Amino acid sequence: MLQDTELPEYDMLLDSIAGDEVLPRNSRLLVQEDAMLAVPANHPLARRSSVSLADVREEPFVSLRRDRPWARIIQKACNEVNFAPCIVAESDNPITLCDFVRCGLGVCFLPSRTGLPPMGDGIVLVPLADFAYTRHLYLHWCYNAYLPPHVAAFRDFATDWFARLSAQ
Repeated sequence: MLQDTELPEYDMLLDSIAGDEVLPRNSRLLVQEDAMLAVPANHPLARRSSVSLADVREEPFVSLRRDRPWARIIQKACNEVNFAPCIVAESDNPITLCDFVRCGLGVCFLPSRTGLPPMGDGIVLVPLADFAYTRHLYLHWCYNAYLPPHVAAFRDFATDWFARLSAQ
């Protein structure tokens, strides 16, 4: 969990935590999203209504670098169900990760609402039948710190934008 002393140079921070963790004080939840399996559109699993981890045990996986919040959330979830994906490539860029999937290098876990970039063509998100894991994407600001009006306006804009996204 973040400590207020971790934000001395920032007015606001966008971060994520596993769905079973508690949001830090002075935070606003933007969206809760499930983990999905991203596969190339021409992959046999792309036509399925859902997949289980047993269906993907032999699949190569691509992943965000292990120091990224989403990768840590997924690693924790995999450990809890004794699933060890065979990671063949990592990237620190979600768009590159989607390019890896689109090109058929591997499949990956992505968040259901914010996982695909606008150019997500060629990738299908398939629900996971036996891997119910969520993440909370949230904004955080320093406790007892002055919140400039433009920062408060951004917080409100982001909250409204994600509320509309969640309603779709």
